[in-house]
Amino acid sequence: MSVYQESDYLQALTEMNAKGHDEKKWLEDHIELYLSNVNWPKGLPPISRSNLIKGTLREKFHTTYEAVLESQK
Repeated sequence: MSVYQESDYLQALTEMNAKGHDEKKWLEDHIELYLSNVNWPKGLPPISRSNLIKGTLREKFHTTYEAVLESQK
């Protein structure tokens, strides 16, 4: 698992806000970035890491990803 920078989260959020974006493709393209922010025990739903700091790009990406994921159900 790579270490991501704030610029990676900004780029992902920028893509999400682009006109005509495809939510399913966005989810697929950024799954590794999302997985870097969660613990995902086998057979259980993902658990947010406690080190998500409110107001950061990382936290904004995480909440956006989960909202889009939920809307795809």
